[in-house]
Order: sequence, then structure tokens, then C-alpha cells
Amino acid sequence: MRNMKKVREVRIRQRGFTLAELAIATAVLLFGVAAVVQLVPRAITTNQANRYDTTSVVIAQRYLDQMTAQPLSAPTMTDSLCGTMSLGTGAVASSTISPNSTYLKMLNGFVSLDFTQTAVAGYNCNYTDPNNASGGVYQVRWGVVVTESASGQIESKRYVVGVTRPSSEFRFPVNVDGTVER
Repeated sequence: MRNMKKVREVRIRQRGFTLAELAIATAVLLFGVAAVVQLVPRAITTNQANRYDTTSVVIAQRYLDQMTAQPLSAPTMTDSLCGTMSLGTGAVASSTISPNSTYLKMLNGFVSLDFTQTAVAGYNCNYTDPNNASGGVYQVRWGVVVTESASGQIESKRYVVGVTRPSSEFRFPVNVDGTVER
């Protein structure tokens, strides 16, 4: 008899989860799964945007490197994708912004290209990414600040190259710049 009483006491102490506890645990688990499921599309979108920004930086740096490698006196250069690219002209004893002063603007203390302005011939092109199977097209623009001496000799050129990927979502363009001096 004594063993039976002991077995009954052990069984009473060894109860499992109640239905209410099980329902609450399931609700908490489902809430966590739903949160993770909502994060996945956002992560994919952010990853895609970062890929576009990285490609934009590579394109901009490529063109900036080509421009700074040109002699200061060169008014143009030729690129296999953009064709003839203007490299700015100066004015005696002053600095000149090519193509015009509204094409470049100050943004948070940095010079950048204003993509809200109409593109100027010779200072823009469309770059098709050969590594993107979906045909990623990037808009490339550049501006040049030319400084000439009193004798008419070009002293320096500052190149500002901007790249953006036109799309339905708003993205800031990538801008890089460099200066070549005598």
C-alpha cells in the first residue's frame, strides 16, 4: 500500500505542460518566425542596393583614373563605352567649371554632380554593366574645374565623376573626385 501511495505522489509531481502553456509557447514561437520572415525580403533589397552602390563606385573610380591619366592640355579623351569625353577648357587667369556652374553643386561640404540638371553632351554617358545579366545601366556624369595661369597655361584640373543607377527607388548618386596639378 505504501508503494502505491508513493507512485501516486510521484505522478502528481510529474505533470506535463498544460494546454494553455502550450498555446502561449506556440504563439511566441510563431511571432518570432513571422518577424524573421519579414526581415528576409528587406535584407535582399538592401543587399541589392549595396551591390548597385559598389558597382557605381567601381565605375566612377575607373573613369576618374582614366581622366587623371590624361595630359593637362588634353581637351578630350576617348573611351570605348562613352566615346569622346570632354575634359574641360579653361580661361586665362581664372578657374572655369565645365560644362557649367550649375552642373556641380556643394552637398554637405562636398562637391558633387547635380543629377536633377539636364545632362550635358560630352559630359555624360550610359554605362552598361557587362557583369550584370539583367542589363544594369548606370548613368555617368562628370564635371571639370580648370585653373589657368595669367599666361594661359593650365595649372590644374579637378575632375568630379558621379554615377547613379536610374531606378524606381530613390538612391543617392556616388561621387568621386581628384585633382591633377602641374
